[in-house]
Amino acid sequence: MGDVVVDITVSLDGFIATPDDDVTRLHRWALADESSEDGYTDEARELFKADEFGAVVAGRRTFDLSKGWDGNPPIPAPYVILSHDVPEKVETGEWSRFVFVSEGIEAAMAKAQEIADGRAVAVMGGADVIQQSLKAGLVDVVSLHVVPVLLGSGIRLFDHLDGQQELELVSTSKGPETFRMHYRVAK
Repeated sequence: MGDVVVDITVSLDGFIATPDDDVTRLHRWALADESSEDGYTDEARELFKADEFGAVVAGRRTFDLSKGWDGNPPIPAPYVILSHDVPEKVETGEWSRFVFVSEGIEAAMAKAQEIADGRAVAVMGGADVIQQSLKAGLVDVVSLHVVPVLLGSGIRLFDHLDGQQELELVSTSKGPETFRMHYRVAK
């Protein structure tokens, strides 16, 4: 079974979005101009390799706020969406890569690991899904893309945790726009 990886962009002061859910300033590093065929910078494209993740877990709120990424999410893998309610119908075509699970984070993660078939599972978020995953002891790696932005307020990545999680620094690297920190979750 592959690692479960939280991979997310965070402001220098620990936020993943503004109070009104805006992530524009945080994700400038990943979004290219109109001349890019897929809309992403080289730095982002390198991180979204097609073969690294076998599945992604995300929350319904993230799915809704992104409008389902218009059927083309950034990581090219099947997505397991944790939701209190499962939509009766999700459009076909590219939308077929989304599976909705309403039985809790453990069930969502089990489904993602089944789909991933031995490859890593990314936990995209939002913050609530990441916090649930950390509390349940389901996360192996935390990978942060820290951008030089101070939001001052908003949605904190590490709120509502019980303080029992410990991380061991594995590596750091610097991209053109981000500083990346990779941690292994101490078990």
